[in-house]
Amino acid sequence: MIICGAFGLFEILLILIVLAVFILPFLRMLGNRRKQGQYTEKLDQLERLERLHRDGTLSDREFNRQKRKLLRTRN
Repeated sequence: MIICGAFGLFEILLILIVLAVFILPFLRMLGNRRKQGQYTEKLDQLERLERLHRDGTLSDREFNRQKRKLLRTRN
């Protein structure tokens, strides 16, 4: 059996268990927060567009064009 550097098989297994139990769920949670942030940002942009349209700053045509553009882009 090959032993990696100063670590034995037990230490390597222990490190893998710690990664699986603690670090991977934490990384998944950070990824979910980033997605939520992207959705929140897109929703804020849509609300701004709607406000500009309601106030008469954007025409119907420009509002629909900007809305399609915003919904089409991926973050």
